[in-house]
Amino acid sequence: MHRVFGVYTNTTMSDADDIIQNIQGGPAYDTSAWETGKSEGPQCSLSGEFCFFCQFREEHKEPEFGEDDDCTSLKNLVTTLARQHKELPLIVLTVYNMYEKHIRPNIEYRHSITGILLKQPKWTKASIQRHLTYSLEFPELFDGVVSQVFQSIISRQQEQVMDNGSKSVIEDRRRSLMDTINTYTKWRLTQSKLYLGKPMKSKKAPS
Repeated sequence: MHRVFGVYTNTTMSDADDIIQNIQGGPAYDTSAWETGKSEGPQCSLSGEFCFFCQFREEHKEPEFGEDDDCTSLKNLVTTLARQHKELPLIVLTVYNMYEKHIRPNIEYRHSITGILLKQPKWTKASIQRHLTYSLEFPELFDGVVSQVFQSIISRQQEQVMDNGSKSVIEDRRRSLMDTINTYTKWRLTQSKLYLGKPMKSKKAPS
C-alpha cells in the first residue's frame, strides 16, 4: 500500500509513477486566450465575459464626455476605495452600480472574437471582480484578498484550538495556528516594505 496524492492506495510505486506521467499538463496562464476564446482561468482574457475596463481605454488628455472619460473616472473610484481599504465585495458593488447607472446606457462595442456589435453590454459583478482581482491594474486589491484569506483561516483555527471537555490546548492545532499567524506576519511585513513610500494615487471620484 502506497500514498499517492495524500491517499493510501493498493497501487505500486511503478503504478503511481505511470499515473503522474500520464497527466496532461497545460499552462498556468494562457497567453493565446484572446484569439482562441477559451473560457479557462481567472483572468478576464480567459473568461469569455465582457469587461468594460478591458474593452475601453483610459483618456489621459483633456477630459471629455464619453467612454474614455467614464473609464478613467471609474478606475479613479476603484483606486480611492482601495486606498480606504474597503472590502472587495463593496468595491465590486459600487463599480457595478456606477456602470449600470452612468455608463451602460451610452456605450456599444464590437466583440473581438465574433465581430458582433453589442449595445449596452452587461458587465456582471463576476466580471468586475475578476478584473479588479486579477488584471494587475489594482494589485493592492489582490493583496487585500490574500490578507482576508489569512484572517479567515486564523479565525477558524482559533475556534478549534481548545478541547471543549478538558479545556486544555490541543497542541497540534495550536502549532498550526501559530504557523498561520507567523506566515501572515511575514506577509504583512513584505507588504509594508513593498508599498513603503509608494502611496496610491487618487483623484476625485465621480458623483
